[in-house]
This record gives sequence, C-alpha cells and structure tokens, in this order.
Amino acid sequence: MAEQLIDALSMTWDPAGFHDTFQERVAALIDAERTGETVEKAEPAAEPTGAVDLMEALRGGVERVGGRPPRNAAARRQSRPARAGACATGLPTAAKARG
Repeated sequence: MAEQLIDALSMTWDPAGFHDTFQERVAALIDAERTGETVEKAEPAAEPTGAVDLMEALRGGVERVGGRPPRNAAARRQSRPARAGACATGLPTAAKARG
C-alpha cells in the first residue's frame, strides 16, 4: 500500500525549483542580530495531538490519489490455500523444518 501511495505521488525532482527557507530565515536572524536589531522569539511548538493510526492514514492517502488499497493481511491469508506441511501462519511446521 505504501508503494502505491509513493508511486502515485512521485514526480521528477528538480532542485532548481526549491530553495531552503529555513536557511534564509536563519541568515536573516544572524544579520538582524549583527546590526543590533531586536530579534523576536519564535512561537512555541504546537502541542502534540495524540497518536495517529498510520494504517488508516496510509489508506486515506491511497484513496485520495485514486488507488485501490490492497486487502488486509487477514483477507489475503483466508483467500490463499494452505501449503502442505505449513501451520496456520503459513510457516513450515517444526517437523517439516527439521526433516
């Protein structure tokens, strides 16, 4: 699902189209202090809003860009036939692994 989102949002990157605004602001603050101007303190950082469900955020991103999110892992396991000598997880059983 993450690969779908990345592919949908990918573009060629042209570094000439971007500039470092952070570096510009820092340089402006240094120049202001050097000339004796008063420098205002930055606003305090925003308060944390709590935990985010990353899978829901990823699904939402895929849906926004028009991709179809893949079925969840449980649905994939149910739709695939079990292999001989494998337990319910799809991993080889201990007897098969040794044998």
